[in-house]
Amino acid sequence: MDLFEFKKLLDAEGVIFSLSGTISQSILINVGEMLEKELEESGTRRNIIHNIFAVMTEQMQNVMSYSIDSRKTPDHFLESSGLFVTGYSREKEKYFVSSCNRMRPESSPMITERIDRINGMDKKQLKAYYREVRRSGRDRHDRGAGLGFIEMAKRSSEPIDYRISEISSEEAFFQITVYVG
Repeated sequence: MDLFEFKKLLDAEGVIFSLSGTISQSILINVGEMLEKELEESGTRRNIIHNIFAVMTEQMQNVMSYSIDSRKTPDHFLESSGLFVTGYSREKEKYFVSSCNRMRPESSPMITERIDRINGMDKKQLKAYYREVRRSGRDRHDRGAGLGFIEMAKRSSEPIDYRISEISSEEAFFQITVYVG
């Protein structure tokens, strides 16, 4: 692999930070602090930094919780393998936060239904839906309240971009991108 060419590709795509490997709670904290510092130094508005951090947190938690290889660490935190990228799209003039992970294909219909439903809502509808889901406890599970996609959509400046690719009958690949700007 030619790392110089790889670096040129990352720069051309506007990537500020990328991580491929094990994603854990401690990595989430460290990446968040590093990104916040870098964005502050670049003059990014505080509300944009806050939204990027919130989306990054939701995406990394999704990778840790829902990856096919998710596991508990000895200190009872979750970790799993995935890919996380954040950067600035010159074309859209917005920041982006992207992640991907392997998942179980039987989760595809539920994820598709949730994101498509959320993508069809305006900001006012999203706010009301968030309150409704939080109050009702609907979609609650052992890893959270099921509010992650709604939270990302509230902070996004356009519909959530996602793709699910079936790898085999036992494995799929989930990719999500949220634009903030």
